[in-house]
Amino acid sequence: MVIVRFHCPFVGLSGCHDGRGNGLTRTSLITHLRDRHFNEEALVVTKHSLATSLVVFEAAEVTLKRMGLWLCGVCFTTHTFRSKCRHGNGSNFVSPPDCGDGMVRLSRLELDLHDELR
Repeated sequence: MVIVRFHCPFVGLSGCHDGRGNGLTRTSLITHLRDRHFNEEALVVTKHSLATSLVVFEAAEVTLKRMGLWLCGVCFTTHTFRSKCRHGNGSNFVSPPDCGDGMVRLSRLELDLHDELR
């Protein structure tokens, strides 16, 4: 059995070492994101990095898509593509692929990333 490892898109932020450079399994990365990047003070740093760094933004998008996850922009909780969040549509960082054409759409959150990245 092959063990797939993913790299944290927020490496270097909030003391993140990305599994010492070896990456993390899917379950470990989900726990790592929740505990290290999506809580309290670290969440402020994460949101700021997403809003100001296109590299971080795209790395997060690619990693979450590869993992089959989307991120709610309100509660910063990851969900599988099949599940919904109680916050509804329009607040997703990486949206589930339910736009009708099978493509995963990227929306910009309440962070107004589109204007921030210009």
